[in-house]
Amino acid sequence: MSTYPEANPFADPAESTSGRHPVNVGHLVMGVAFACIVAGWALYVGEVVDQDDLRWLAPVPWLAAGIIGVLAVVLGPWRRNRAAEAERLEAQRQHAAAVRTASLEDDLLGGSEG
Repeated sequence: MSTYPEANPFADPAESTSGRHPVNVGHLVMGVAFACIVAGWALYVGEVVDQDDLRWLAPVPWLAAGIIGVLAVVLGPWRRNRAAEAERLEAQRQHAAAVRTASLEDDLLGGSEG
């Protein structure tokens, strides 16, 4: 039983609460490689592929894991930057709306004395 009031006491409260978490690329790559190895083994045991086909089937897990790893490394920062850009644009919109509202209030309340 944990004595901490929340699941992760060291979590940054400023982080997004979208339900997504950062991808651990090492875990992702090894998971894909393991899944491909298991799939290859199942194909061999199920006699879908024979022993001669194992020559081209053996490198498939490593190629798939490498491609997935490269995609995770390349696309991870792009997704985070896109979210940060959306937050920045929303803050600009809210600021502009507040400035317009303040300007209208000044005009309506007779802020132009002169």
